[in-house]
Amino acid sequence: MKKLMIVLSMLLAFGCDDDTSSSNNTNNNNVTPECGNGVAEGDEDCDGDDLRNLSCADVVEHSDGTLSCTGSCTFATAACVLPEECGDGFVAGDEECDGTDFDGLTCQDMGDFSGGSLVCNSDCTISTENCEADCSLANWEECNNLGQNQCCDHNEMPSSCVFLGNEVGGLCLQSCNTGSQCGFTLECNASIDACLPSFCGGAINEEEPVNAPCMLGDKDGFCIPQGNAMEDTGICMETGSAQHGEECMNTNAAMGELLSPGDFARICDDGLCVAMDASGNPTEDGTCLDICDPVALWQALSTADGTEYISPDTCPEDSNCFNVSAVDTEEMDDSGNPNTSRFFRTADMGICYPMTTGTVPGAGVVTCNLLNSTTVKTGGNCGPQAVEIFGLPITDVDTTCQVISTGSLIGACQYAESEGNRVNVGETCDPAHGLYFGVIPAAECAEGSVCQLSDPLNDSANYACMVPCSVEAGESGNPSCDGMTDAGGSPYICASMTIILNPTHELPTMDDNGDIITETSPSPLGLCVPPSIQ
Repeated sequence: MKKLMIVLSMLLAFGCDDDTSSSNNTNNNNVTPECGNGVAEGDEDCDGDDLRNLSCADVVEHSDGTLSCTGSCTFATAACVLPEECGDGFVAGDEECDGTDFDGLTCQDMGDFSGGSLVCNSDCTISTENCEADCSLANWEECNNLGQNQCCDHNEMPSSCVFLGNEVGGLCLQSCNTGSQCGFTLECNASIDACLPSFCGGAINEEEPVNAPCMLGDKDGFCIPQGNAMEDTGICMETGSAQHGEECMNTNAAMGELLSPGDFARICDDGLCVAMDASGNPTEDGTCLDICDPVALWQALSTADGTEYISPDTCPEDSNCFNVSAVDTEEMDDSGNPNTSRFFRTADMGICYPMTTGTVPGAGVVTCNLLNSTTVKTGGNCGPQAVEIFGLPITDVDTTCQVISTGSLIGACQYAESEGNRVNVGETCDPAHGLYFGVIPAAECAEGSVCQLSDPLNDSANYACMVPCSVEAGESGNPSCDGMTDAGGSPYICASMTIILNPTHELPTMDDNGDIITETSPSPLGLCVPPSIQ
């Protein structure tokens, strides 16, 4: 009996032995896998033809085809193909998306976006219309109007990239519904619903000439000349309540900003805020200087009848009108590109500059008529002016009327040699002459003449004391040049500074998109010079 029990126990033990054949390979996780033995073991995806009874559809969702195994015992799905049918809800083939399936992509994967949701078009291409662009460009910065909008909101209003023509390109502009949303010196342009400056001047609106009041919708402004004199255009700058000589805020950074009533109390009324230090560097605060009309001033001066002098200068007391217009001789523009306006005359803009020093940098300017050397404000001759040398005051330094700006017949009284030491008309002079061992720049030409090139139309490099003339009085037979002749007896002519400074000695031209434009407003300031012998 005991032997029978032992035999039964042995039979039971053999009957419970594990099956290690491939037909039960799903239980082989505790077996060390051996890739290449044809049995999928452990963490192997597959091994040879043993695919663990899986197909393409099990491994690649919604796919069809033949699943196989690689030599490293991982699934090979190259032959598993998704059906390419746009609209079935699954990305396949060349589809970028399908329904809500974007193949794992988000807005951030599509470019400069910070968030939002992708949209799948009906042709299974991706649209980023609902993506939120990164805000990286401030108002007025250059932008690409063909790319994604990267313009930041301004004044709590959306901004977008607006194409303003080939010359300007795209700029970030604030959107608007009314002018009050646009901030300082801007109005709401109804054609594009964006905040833009308002342009003025006789070429745009005869009722809003330069150097005169203008309107920005329902806001008061003053037309500040811009560009070339022949264009007769300007920008309408919004006005505040600060008067001539009062403290003001630098408005260069204020354009387009929403200002408080306190800010407007520090914005100039019909004037400019001169905000710079003695070296010309911009400062936060400055001093208001009124704007004047230098063209109207000159017309009044040139038509005076010689009776009792009444100054046509409209500037406040202790200040006088100075014209900053000049022949533009710069080779490059502010952007570093070739200057297309080279040798054209800049706009006539008059500033009421203080006649005494200390008010603003460069103050102490006394303007004068270059044709008769009399001051604009009083009609008298330029008088002595005080000067400091190494901190020591020196008084009674003579002055004469000299050219300050090459685009105007209004000059300024500048330090000069004492009357007995001056050089006569036609004689050689030094344009860099100075007093007190050269410390103080000073003119050495006689009253009524200026040190300039002696024969500019024939490219002479020599300087002599030359007589100013008005181009408006004619090139030939000009009264200022009466009796002046060259060595051959040919009478002098009145040549505009535009002609003198241009190396071709002709009126300058510019190419405006294929149209050749010739200067029509050359400098009215001329010099009596020998005629060209070429």
